[in-house]
Amino acid sequence: MRDSEFKVAKLNTNQFTELKDLEEKIGVSLIAFEKKYDLAQLSEDNLDLIREFEKKTGLTIVAYKKEERN
Repeated sequence: MRDSEFKVAKLNTNQFTELKDLEEKIGVSLIAFEKKYDLAQLSEDNLDLIREFEKKTGLTIVAYKKEERN
Protein backbone atom coordinates (compact mmCIF):
# COMPACT_ATOMS: atom_id res chain seq x y z
CA MET A 1 0.00 0.00 0.00
CA ARG A 2 1.24 3.44 -0.80
CA ASP A 3 0.67 6.09 1.85
CA SER A 4 -1.36 8.16 -0.61
CA GLU A 5 -3.92 5.36 -0.96
CA PHE A 6 -4.48 4.16 2.62
CA LYS A 7 -3.43 5.57 5.96
CA VAL A 8 -4.40 4.97 9.55
CA ALA A 9 -7.32 7.29 10.32
CA LYS A 10 -7.00 10.13 12.78
CA LEU A 11 -10.10 9.66 14.93
CA ASN A 12 -11.82 12.34 16.96
CA THR A 13 -12.63 11.55 20.59
CA ASN A 14 -16.14 10.31 19.81
CA GLN A 15 -14.97 8.07 16.95
CA PHE A 16 -12.20 6.63 19.13
CA THR A 17 -14.64 5.88 21.96
CA GLU A 18 -17.12 4.24 19.57
CA LEU A 19 -14.35 2.16 17.99
CA LYS A 20 -13.16 0.98 21.42
CA ASP A 21 -16.76 0.12 22.38
CA LEU A 22 -17.13 -1.88 19.15
CA GLU A 23 -13.87 -3.73 19.84
CA GLU A 24 -15.10 -4.68 23.29
CA LYS A 25 -18.51 -5.72 21.97
CA ILE A 26 -17.16 -8.07 19.29
CA GLY A 27 -13.93 -9.11 21.03
CA VAL A 28 -11.39 -8.12 18.40
CA SER A 29 -8.88 -5.35 17.79
CA LEU A 30 -9.79 -2.96 14.96
CA ILE A 31 -7.76 -0.51 12.88
CA ALA A 32 -9.52 2.36 11.11
CA PHE A 33 -8.10 3.44 7.76
CA GLU A 34 -8.84 6.46 5.63
CA LYS A 35 -8.97 5.45 2.00
CA LYS A 36 -8.86 7.05 -1.41
CA TYR A 37 -10.58 4.17 -3.22
CA ASP A 38 -13.71 2.09 -2.63
CA LEU A 39 -13.37 -1.58 -1.77
CA ALA A 40 -13.81 -3.95 -4.72
CA GLN A 41 -16.81 -6.23 -5.01
CA LEU A 42 -15.38 -9.70 -5.66
CA SER A 43 -16.85 -12.96 -6.83
CA GLU A 44 -16.72 -15.97 -4.52
CA ASP A 45 -14.11 -17.53 -6.83
CA ASN A 46 -11.87 -14.48 -6.53
CA LEU A 47 -12.41 -14.34 -2.75
CA ASP A 48 -11.35 -17.99 -2.55
CA LEU A 49 -8.15 -17.18 -4.47
CA ILE A 50 -7.40 -14.31 -2.10
CA ARG A 51 -8.12 -16.45 0.98
CA GLU A 52 -5.79 -19.13 -0.36
CA PHE A 53 -3.05 -16.53 -0.90
CA GLU A 54 -3.61 -15.14 2.62
CA LYS A 55 -3.40 -18.61 4.14
CA LYS A 56 -0.23 -19.43 2.21
CA THR A 57 1.54 -16.13 2.98
CA GLY A 58 0.14 -15.13 6.37
CA LEU A 59 -0.78 -11.74 4.91
CA THR A 60 -4.08 -9.87 5.02
CA ILE A 61 -5.23 -8.62 1.62
CA VAL A 62 -7.52 -5.64 0.91
CA ALA A 63 -9.00 -5.40 -2.59
CA TYR A 64 -10.04 -1.98 -3.85
CA LYS A 65 -11.16 -0.34 -7.08
CA LYS A 66 -8.66 1.83 -8.89
CA GLU A 67 -11.14 4.63 -9.57
CA GLU A 68 -10.98 7.48 -7.06
CA ARG A 69 -13.84 8.04 -4.65
CA ASN A 70 -15.73 11.31 -4.66
